[in-house]
Amino acid sequence: MLHYNLPFADLYMEVREDCRRCGIGSFLLQEVKRECYLAGRVPAARTSIGNFASRACLSKAGLRVSGFMLTGEISA
Repeated sequence: MLHYNLPFADLYMEVREDCRRCGIGSFLLQEVKRECYLAGRVPAARTSIGNFASRACLSKAGLRVSGFMLTGEISA
């Protein structure tokens, strides 16, 4: 997505279940990343901390962890 949060490009991909673990997701992300840089954008992606498959795919595509978002409640 390119319509918000300049200069970032929010990357997203989903691979059909029967095609997973073949390198398709990381290949797609690598190619989209290349296009982002050519367009002057900074590729970024989000996933939940427990989604190990997505984290591995993003890492294999060359993206790295830049932080974690934690949620909770603060009592008075």
